[in-house]
Amino acid sequence: MRHGRTMSRPDPIRLLFLAFGYSIHAHRRVRVFSEDPDFRVHLVSNHPYEIENVSVTVLNGPAGLVRARNHLPQYARAVARLLGENGVGQVSNELFQEMVTQQFAYRQLLRAVRQFRPDALFLQTLLYPSYLACLLPQEIPKFITFWNGDLIWWAQQNQILKTFKRQIVERGIQAAAAVTVNSATARSAAAEYGIAPERVHLIRYPGVDLEHFTPGGKRPARERLGLGDGPVVLCPRGLGGYLNTDVLMEAACAVARLEPNVTFLFISGVGREKWDEFMQIPRAMGLESHFRHDGQVAWEDMPNYYRAADVMVSPSSNDSQPNCMLEAMACGASLVMGDIPSIREWVSDGRNGRLVPPRDAGALAAALVATLRDGPGQKRMAALNRTLVEDRVDSRTQCAMVRDMVRETLQRV
Repeated sequence: MRHGRTMSRPDPIRLLFLAFGYSIHAHRRVRVFSEDPDFRVHLVSNHPYEIENVSVTVLNGPAGLVRARNHLPQYARAVARLLGENGVGQVSNELFQEMVTQQFAYRQLLRAVRQFRPDALFLQTLLYPSYLACLLPQEIPKFITFWNGDLIWWAQQNQILKTFKRQIVERGIQAAAAVTVNSATARSAAAEYGIAPERVHLIRYPGVDLEHFTPGGKRPARERLGLGDGPVVLCPRGLGGYLNTDVLMEAACAVARLEPNVTFLFISGVGREKWDEFMQIPRAMGLESHFRHDGQVAWEDMPNYYRAADVMVSPSSNDSQPNCMLEAMACGASLVMGDIPSIREWVSDGRNGRLVPPRDAGALAAALVATLRDGPGQKRMAALNRTLVEDRVDSRTQCAMVRDMVRETLQRV
């Protein structure tokens, strides 16, 4: 694919994005297009994004439904009809109310489409509200950026996804003019749904900003973060679920007994409410001082955390392509990761990181200690990882690829 302008249009391409909640990834992906004069962007989300040059429709859920209460019977009948068509006889009140709310959200989406008149829709995953686009007129071309959770390990955000997720993916993928995935594992999974290979694009946008995420001085970074000279293990993935935080905590306690100056530094707002629960293990062992949680960290401040770390760790059981892993690689941190297919696309055990069975606390502790005690190995891995990221996921290249994909696809449809 050529990078640059591939089609000439008198007016900008009008893209309507759909995104769930707040995500720095969705924010950056929208900006990939909004900062290019060839595109005009409108965003529909249940989060009130504020992005320069982007108009926004906020899906205000139950609050909006209350204001539209005169339409409740109409929405309720539509939900009942949908359930009947799918052979569902009874559902919980919670699920029924949620579906009625999303009927209202669809009305808001439809209004935004009529007012903005997009040339194409761009769905950021098939989570809510993106899957509502499957109900829109088929003549509007649809692009979908799949996360592995959509295709492989079935991330479940609410009851609707638990009930209808496979149908949502099957319907969405068949209706898409093109889809992007960020791993070869996800590309293979997409093919199993019967989509033509030429419509599946392995584009890891927005990629890594190699001017923002650079190797730097460990000491200055630690001084900014109030960290000492002891080893630092960075845990930037959130808490709970497939991230195997219970295993990580058990392993971290074992490491702390062997490395008395180590700090396990957790960041991310995901699962923050579970921190006290997970801290029960180190507290019971008198190891609480080895753990710190800095909460949600702005993307602009992340390089300091990567530079301060000796190791980034994530023993996840299911995963996509974690951007934090790639950013850590760009900044020179070593890696200890769960041994799963999507991670093996980036990490070769013993060469540029270490891989462990995701639920094996003993193996995780051993890999962390081995990495922390291998200074020359850390330097070797840092150089390899920086080169790998430069070659495969430079944001400038990846963003040009996804813009060209949209231009060329719209030229054909």
